[in-house]
Amino acid sequence: MTKLTDIEGIGRVFAERLSKAGIRSTEKLLEVIATPERLKRLAARTGITERRLLAWATRADRIRSEMEAVEVTNLAAADEPSGAGGGRPSGYGPSGSGGGRPGGGSEGGIKEEYHA
Repeated sequence: MTKLTDIEGIGRVFAERLSKAGIRSTEKLLEVIATPERLKRLAARTGITERRLLAWATRADRIRSEMEAVEVTNLAAADEPSGAGGGRPSGYGPSGSGGGRPGGGSEGGIKEEYHA
């Protein structure tokens, strides 16, 4: 859960106003302003303009997206097999002599035994 004060523009005073309205995390902020009616109600309850709330929601969503991207990257890295081939079959890519193709030789072509 991301703190409200992690959002650029939300300091202690605005965080307190949002907290009094039941918004204590960026996730809750995104949930509450999901519809125009809720956004208007939150603006009225907090005295914070709709425009400012939307700007904060945009920043909160960006942070959430960045955190999800990091999680996906970490998951992908954990799934990759270790070893010199980088998880590719033998003969592929720069770590082998295949020139990026299966069965490729130093010229990057297909070896004769593959011709029928």
